[in-house]
Amino acid sequence: GINAEYGYSFSQLIHGSGVSLGSFIQGRRVTAVPSPQYPRPADGVDGQYFRGGYITRTYGSLEGGSVDAIQVETPPYIRDYPEYYGRLIGEAIVEWMRLHY
Repeated sequence: GINAEYGYSFSQLIHGSGVSLGSFIQGRRVTAVPSPQYPRPADGVDGQYFRGGYITRTYGSLEGGSVDAIQVETPPYIRDYPEYYGRLIGEAIVEWMRLHY
């Protein structure tokens, strides 16, 4: 995985500055949990959070294999403006992938 290849800790990959996907999303002024500013859901914005992880557990490379996976869940205000937020989040994902792949 990318943590072993590049020497990042799991914690850095999840909410590290300049390393985590949340860091790149926050850099586009979109709130992201986890991120350096909000490392855990309890530190984030109001609302409910899914336990999550189904996509990454089911399709990711945790148990072996060569396909890595990310999971992004969004609140209604982001889904209501997909052209705007989709572009920002997409740019963040591309930048994050360029760093790690």
